[in-house]
Amino acid sequence: MGMKRFWNAAIVAAAAAGALITHQAFGQPSTLNANPPPPQAQANQRAAQQAALMKMQARGEEVFNARCKGCHMPPVEHAPSRGELAAQFPNVIIEALKTGKMQPMAQGLSDDDIAGVLTYITGLGHKPVSYTAADIKKARALPGRGPSDMAAMHTSLAAKKVVP
Repeated sequence: MGMKRFWNAAIVAAAAAGALITHQAFGQPSTLNANPPPPQAQANQRAAQQAALMKMQARGEEVFNARCKGCHMPPVEHAPSRGELAAQFPNVIIEALKTGKMQPMAQGLSDDDIAGVLTYITGLGHKPVSYTAADIKKARALPGRGPSDMAAMHTSLAAKKVVP
């Protein structure tokens, strides 16, 4: 019984030493003595993130209802429904608003407005994804992608079971 305790202690000590050496070798601080934030601070941070998400969704709903709902709920002609929009990659929607068929309808929308709409429409039936004006600005700077690029990306992600 004494040898078993000895070896267990030796294994734990070796693992701790290995962790310290690894962190030092890669220039990272050790997490062995890290003090996690108190539960109340974590709860406050989650509450603040949730409040920001709710605010962004509310703004997105307001913009969607004012600028998009007339054609997308219920969908008219070739316009996709809100559910179909939610299934799209965000860059497809951004591209449509930036240079595609939706450009005239998106006239005057700020990056914050577009981020809000994307945050709102992705909240349909699953955990919403939050976008920021910085995300939209970065996406606007990307070169346009054609339908074949989007189809190839979708096929690749479907094979990985990321999208249906």
